[in-house]
Amino acid sequence: MARLGKKDWINEGLKVLSEVGYEGIKIDRLCKRLDISIGSFYHHFRNIDDYIEKMIVEWENQMHAQFLECLEGDMPAEQRLNMLQGQILDHPPKLEVAVRAWAFQNPMIERAVDKMDKKRVRMMASLFMEMGQDAEMARQSAEVQYAAYLGVQAFCVNRSRAAARKLFSQFTNLLRVGMKHREELPA
Repeated sequence: MARLGKKDWINEGLKVLSEVGYEGIKIDRLCKRLDISIGSFYHHFRNIDDYIEKMIVEWENQMHAQFLECLEGDMPAEQRLNMLQGQILDHPPKLEVAVRAWAFQNPMIERAVDKMDKKRVRMMASLFMEMGQDAEMARQSAEVQYAAYLGVQAFCVNRSRAAARKLFSQFTNLLRVGMKHREELPA
């Protein structure tokens, strides 16, 4: 039997979550899949809730890292926003959709998703503010664009990344035209 560390268990859980959903997150199923004893699991985690909590923290960290990389770049805000959109569309959509489905069943996951959504919207809004929008307009633009991202992920979950990118690009172009039109309207 292989010797696994905590990170190996967590990564396998995220993989299972992406492949079969939250129903696959069971100690015995994970052990069978990894061909390892249940004792190994309990060496690293107190129980399944402890494991799930650490797995979701890792998901949050992975998602947050993508956003931070784009926010802290030296490029103009619009380029960083485009880079961010590309990176988030590269993230496996099945994992995001699975985590969101799990949030309907598990209050801890629901809180983590809500926290992530708020953090992502704030980060996107900061880019829109750098691009010249006032705080309220930036928040609205970020929420609309983020909702589109989530919708594209769900819609394209079993489609290619290229199809998701194309659809999201079409939406963001429409959003830009709408924002430009809105700015041109008399106050």
